[in-house]
Amino acid sequence: SITTVLGLLPMVYSMNINFFTRDVYFNSPSSQWWQQLSTTIASGLSFATILTLFLTPALLLIGHKFETKKLNILKNIKNKLKSYKFLARINL
Repeated sequence: SITTVLGLLPMVYSMNINFFTRDVYFNSPSSQWWQQLSTTIASGLSFATILTLFLTPALLLIGHKFETKKLNILKNIKNKLKSYKFLARINL
């Protein structure tokens, strides 16, 4: 996605490169046509990359920690219930 964003940068900055005459134009009519689309694609890819690389692992870690704490609480409750003689036969 980084290479795609870098490849779209000339279109984002309204740069038009004519390879036949070796001229570079800014804000030409043909480059203005594609500026909004390229800006949307580049910013969307950048945002999705940040979400994928940072937010997704962080949320998975939070879920894992929550599950671990929940299991520890359930084990503590089970151990407390086993300490009572009349509840010793209940299989949890």
